[in-house]
Amino acid sequence: MLDATTAHVNVLSVQSFPAVDQAAIDAAADRVDAWHERTGLPTLAADTGN
Repeated sequence: MLDATTAHVNVLSVQSFPAVDQAAIDAAADRVDAWHERTGLPTLAADTGN
């Protein structure tokens, strides 16, 4: 879905609700970074937390 969407959007807006520990927060940030690297699109953290 991510690859198909890339041709039709200007930005990735993401919501992330990791567990409240540093490892989970770091993993969520790494995932968003990977999406940016894969698509070349800017990413917006529209909502985050728990």
